[in-house]
Amino acid sequence: MSGASKKARKRRLRALPAGAIGPWAPDYFMSAVWGDVEQNPGRIHAGLAMSFSFAGSPKGLRPPMWTLTHLGSGHVVCNIEAHETEAFSIATEIAECGDWGFDGLKGYLNLDPDLPEKALVVIRRHPKWFLLLWVMHPKP
Repeated sequence: MSGASKKARKRRLRALPAGAIGPWAPDYFMSAVWGDVEQNPGRIHAGLAMSFSFAGSPKGLRPPMWTLTHLGSGHVVCNIEAHETEAFSIATEIAECGDWGFDGLKGYLNLDPDLPEKALVVIRRHPKWFLLLWVMHPKP
């Protein structure tokens, strides 16, 4: 990574909103992107990372989009289209609904086999905010 690119990433990390985001601490994390990995600035809590994806519309008709990523696999859990306070509140509910400390895509089967269902309960409580849900592998 070039020096200019590193500086841009540091600026993006510092520029993340610091409002009512609860226990989410600023840090970098690795995410899986089209067969590769990428380092991203974001906020970390309970085995998940939250990062800013897209700005909202200038007139405020469409809120910004956030990506919630599982740290143990680097895969997206879901995208949340909401303003900062609502997005981090929903992400905190998802983070605290089970044990996200597993590695890999099927690691939850050993730690918390009901985790997909628990996450879906939270997501169903907030249907208008979710654009994409990472569908975890079903139980064998």
